[in-house]
Amino acid sequence: MSPSEHPRARLLFFVQVVVMAVIVALVGAVGVVHAVQDAQRTAERNIATEADTIRRLPTVIEAMGHDDPHEEIQPIVDAALAGSDFRYITVVDVKGVRVAHVDPGKVGLPVSSDHSDVLRGQEFRGVEEGSQGVTYRVKLPILTSDGDIVGTVSVGSLVSDIRKNALAQSLPIAIASLVALGLGAVVAVFITRWLLRRFRKADQRLQEERAAADLLRIEAHEFENRMHLVSGLIELGKYDEARSYLDATPEAESEENIAEPMVQALVTAHSGVAAREHVALTLGPGTAVSADWPVNDDDLLVIANLISNAVEATGFGGTVWLLIEESGEDALHIRVEDDGPGFQHDDEDLIHRGFTTKSDGFRHGIGLASVTRVVTERGGRIDFGSSERGGGAQVDVVLPRGGADGVVQHQASEESDET
Repeated sequence: MSPSEHPRARLLFFVQVVVMAVIVALVGAVGVVHAVQDAQRTAERNIATEADTIRRLPTVIEAMGHDDPHEEIQPIVDAALAGSDFRYITVVDVKGVRVAHVDPGKVGLPVSSDHSDVLRGQEFRGVEEGSQGVTYRVKLPILTSDGDIVGTVSVGSLVSDIRKNALAQSLPIAIASLVALGLGAVVAVFITRWLLRRFRKADQRLQEERAAADLLRIEAHEFENRMHLVSGLIELGKYDEARSYLDATPEAESEENIAEPMVQALVTAHSGVAAREHVALTLGPGTAVSADWPVNDDDLLVIANLISNAVEATGFGGTVWLLIEESGEDALHIRVEDDGPGFQHDDEDLIHRGFTTKSDGFRHGIGLASVTRVVTERGGRIDFGSSERGGGAQVDVVLPRGGADGVVQHQASEESDET
C-alpha cells in the first residue's frame, strides 16, 4: 500500500468501525434494556404468584382461625423460602401481628409496614422499606370461603437482588455485542483491503488510458507537423525538397519487411522519435508481419509502449533492438531489447506496478502496466529478462491473435536465468 493510500485506508476503516460500533451499541443497549425489564417482570410475577399460592392454601386459611397459627404456618413459610430466592415471607393476623416470618424472633411483633388497606381487601404491589431492607413486595388478603378476611400474606425480594439477577441475565447479550463488534472490525479490515484493491485497479486503469491517450496525441501531433511541412513544400512547388524531406525521415532497418500498414507506420513514427533522442532503433533480421495480419489498437499499444520505454531507458547514444514476427498462425511475437541499465525490480513488481529507470517513474511505469493488462486480457505471455545483445533490459511478449480469454503466464526468460 502506498503512503498516499494510508490516510484513505485509515479513514475508510475508521468510518466502518464507527458505524458498526454505533449499530452494535444500539442493538446491544436495546437488548440489555429488554432483558432487564423482562427479568424484573418475571421476578415480580413470581413474588405475586407465591403470595397468592400461600394465601389460598387450606392449611393457612384454617390455621388463621386458631388461637396459635404459628406452629402450623411457619413450616410452610420455611419450606417456601428454602426453595426460592425471596427475601422474606410474612403472614399477619387481623391485628397486624406477625404469625410467621423469615426471622422467628420477629414472630408475635407488629409488622413494620402498613397492612391496613390490605386488611380491608385491597392488594399492594410495589417497593417499600422494611426490616429486611428495600424490597419489591406483594401484599394480599387471606380470605375464607365465605369471603371473610382473616389475615394477610406479604412476599418480597430485595430490589438490589432483582436488579443484580436482571443484569446477570443480560450479560450474554453484552458479551455477544462485544464479540459482534470484534468480528465486525475484522470484516472491516478485509472490506477495506478489498475496496482499496478495487480503487488501485481503477486508478491504474485510468492512468493507463491517460498514458495511452498522451502517447497517441504526441504521435498524432508529430505526424501532423510533418504533413503540414510536406504540404507547404508542395504548395510552394518545391517537390524535390518535399521528396528529400520524406527520404530523410529516419526509418528503422528492414522496415519493408513489415507489410501490415498500421504496424509499419507506428514503427516509422517511433524511429523518428528515437532519432531525435539520439537513439538508434534497429529491427531484427527476423522481423516480418504480413499485410493481412489482423492488427488492433491493443497490438499497437503494446508495441508503442515497449519501444517508448526502451528508448527512454537507454537514453542518448543508446540502441534499441525490435523484433516483430508472426508466431505460427495464432500469435504475434514482440521482443524489445536495449543497452540501458536494465531492470532492477523483480518480475512481480513489473507486472503489478510497472517500472522505469527514468526520474518521472510513475508516468512511464504505466507503460509496462498497460502492456501487462493487454497481455493478460488476451491470454498471452510476457517475460522480463536481460539482453545478451546490449546488456540492458529485454521484454518478450506473445500476443494471441484476436481476443482469446486466458490468464497471463509469467516466468523469467532463459536469458535472465543464465545471468
